[in-house]
Amino acid sequence: MANIFTLSPLIGAEDRFTSSLHYLIEVYPDIGQTIADYILVASGKNHSKFIRSDDHPDSTLQDRPDFLIDCQDFEIICEHKIDAPLGEKQLERYLALTRKKDNYLTLITLENCNISDEVINNKKYLKPINSKYPYFSWQDIYPLIKAHPSKIAQDFAEYMTSLGMQPWNSDILSDLFESQETANLFSQSWEGIRNNFKDIGASCKLSAKKLGFEISYPLPWLHLLYFSVTKQNKYQSFKCDGPYLVANIWVKKSNKDAIKKISEDIFLEYEFGEIYGESLEKQAPWDKDLINVFQFYTPLPPLLSNNIIIMRKNLLSFSQIIFHYTQEELEAI
Repeated sequence: MANIFTLSPLIGAEDRFTSSLHYLIEVYPDIGQTIADYILVASGKNHSKFIRSDDHPDSTLQDRPDFLIDCQDFEIICEHKIDAPLGEKQLERYLALTRKKDNYLTLITLENCNISDEVINNKKYLKPINSKYPYFSWQDIYPLIKAHPSKIAQDFAEYMTSLGMQPWNSDILSDLFESQETANLFSQSWEGIRNNFKDIGASCKLSAKKLGFEISYPLPWLHLLYFSVTKQNKYQSFKCDGPYLVANIWVKKSNKDAIKKISEDIFLEYEFGEIYGESLEKQAPWDKDLINVFQFYTPLPPLLSNNIIIMRKNLLSFSQIIFHYTQEELEAI
């Protein structure tokens, strides 16, 4: 039986997820109570009976939070983040909303978010008191849903896994996506790739969050080779657990004919396991003349090490496999 939560989406990732969570809680209100209890206990607040949830509750034309957990004594306004950053003063505006019922605000996110002291110190803002991060993670919520015995909840947990929301059981860089400090440490691992591609005349640059690395024109027809790490697996045919090391190949539309047409999935083997690749034709949102033509995934954990020198070599090994395949197999003869 198909998992209804993993069918092709017609709306954005965050709106789709929030709508699906609302459906799940409507079917099983006890899940809503479990989530409310977790947030309240972790924040040092008293229990309150769960009444209902609401997807994008009405507020103002400008400000519509993602989710609402309505309890007997108060409301919990939830802002959800998956693959988009916080908006300008977004949480500050939500804290200032006027509602008929007493309310709190909380943030549940997939990756690191910068939150102002104004929000953190606000008595209406709920944050886990025994965590170094002033927000909740979807990794906190995942076990609550996974523990529910229903088939729908298990399907939803599988859906959460595809979004990278499952707990990452690793002692190495375990807070890579939550801590900018850890991301900065990890960024040193790109150095081997930088040196390798600079030697062939390519231009190299770190991404803003240090979790990605850009290589411009390593080949005359290849506009951008972009390596990054991610929690999300957007391709159901690739069943390995994440997080993942990813490589994207971008070309100018005028150079699209310089690459071979690949009609089936690509599987490569290397010393750390398997690399899954697929052919795409996805226009870049920032440049209408750029097309993402190939994407490659491999599980990240086998490449991690507490020794930065070893980790550099491991990431370099992946990059060389991708680059050599690109040269030998994708470039048209």
